[in-house]
This record gives sequence, C-alpha cells and structure tokens, in this order.
Amino acid sequence: SLWLFLSSEEQMCGTHRETKKIFCEVDRSLLCLLCSSSQEHRYHRHRPIEWAAEEHREKLLQKMQSLWEKACENHRNLNVETTRTRCWKDYVNLRLEAIRAEHQKMPAFHHEEEKHNLEMLKKKGKEIFHRLHLSKAKMAHRMEILRGMYEELNEMCHKPDVELLQAFGDILHRSESVLLHMPQPLNPELSAGPITGLRDRLNQFRVHITLHDEEANSDIFLYEILRSMCIGCDHQDVPYFTATPRSFLAWGVQTFTSGKYY
Repeated sequence: SLWLFLSSEEQMCGTHRETKKIFCEVDRSLLCLLCSSSQEHRYHRHRPIEWAAEEHREKLLQKMQSLWEKACENHRNLNVETTRTRCWKDYVNLRLEAIRAEHQKMPAFHHEEEKHNLEMLKKKGKEIFHRLHLSKAKMAHRMEILRGMYEELNEMCHKPDVELLQAFGDILHRSESVLLHMPQPLNPELSAGPITGLRDRLNQFRVHITLHDEEANSDIFLYEILRSMCIGCDHQDVPYFTATPRSFLAWGVQTFTSGKYY
C-alpha cells in the first residue's frame, strides 16, 4: 500500500539509501550504519533501535509506577479532605456552642465580647470551608490528570519501536511535570478570641503539691483534689533531685486502658 511505501521510505537514509537501524541518543534521531560513523555522530552514544526501544519502555514503566503511587497518595488525601469538608460545619457549630456556654457563666456586660467572638469564629469557619472545597477540587482535578497521564504512558509502551523513540522525549517531560506540585490536605485551625476572666476562673481550681525524693514513698496516693504537682524542687525552685533508685516512683494502676478521658 501507499502507507507502507511511505513508511518504508521514511526508514531509508536519503544519503546512503540504507535502512535506519541505529538510534542516536544525543539528538534522538534514527541513522543508518554509515551515518552513525560519520563525523557528526561519531562520538555520540548509539543503540540498535530494538535495544533503545526496550530501554525506553523500561523507563516508561518506572514512570507509570511513580504515577500510580502518586495517584494512590492523592486518593488518600482526597478522602481526608472530603471527610474534613463534610464534618467542618458540625465542628464550627460545636465551637460556637462552647463559646456561648462559657459566656453564660460571665456577667451580662460581656455580651459585646461574646457577639464579637461568635462573629469572628463564623467568618473564619466560612473562609476555611471555602478553602477546603477548593482543595478538594484541586485534588479531584489532579486525580484526572494522573489517570490520563498513566493511560497515555501505557499506550506509548505498546507503540512500534520507531514511534516510541520519536515521541519519548515529549511524553517523559510531561509525565515528570505532572508529578510535581501535588496538592496536600489543609490543616485548618479555628482559633477563637479570648474570653475575659476565663483564665482566672480556671486558676481557682489549681492545687500545687511538692514531692521530695527522700520523703515520697510508693504508698502515697494521688487524690482527686490534687490536680498538679512539682517533683524535686525546694522552696527556692532549686532542683536537687538525684538519680537514685528511690527517686523514681510510678503512680497508677497496673493495667492499661484505651480511650479518651477528661
């Protein structure tokens, strides 16, 4: 056919009328044996077309592996961002209720402070919610790009040797650029304004206890009323705690439990 004739003509060297069987890795061109020995190409690195094509397929497979790993990482990050976006409004409402509960314990003249804190928290919550949506959209878009690039590399692996070699440089460059700048999940922090008098009110529950290394023994129990302690300091806050077997005590039960305790 005409296509086969033109294809065969493309594989013929116009100067020497020999079949191009050599691949030059420097200028990525196909050469006949005589051209590869010429002054222009003599010091270049050459490979038979079949060998060069197999080496390039190996590089494509390695790049496909990298794309697969990045796609899995992006998928995990997308799941994280989706969960945060879905739960964010509930989290903001919980923080708002906590602020209202604290201000109910304060005098009535703190109403303006409460209003200001609630408005600032709502505004910050909406901003972060918008950023979460944008982050999720970027990850979804990146997933489509990674999937498309992976499929393109897979198709390239199955192309004829000559076509693979001629298009390899462009597709490798594009696949490397796709792997750069992967979007990462946000780490949103929702800070609230200070509540006047809250620290002083909490400090009313503080109780200090000092344990001395020569006085403490393993029969001492920490009662509920004792909420903080200082080990090994005298009245001038000068440490004199020495590393002796009698100095290290462990308080608590001899079992382990899991969960959150408040």
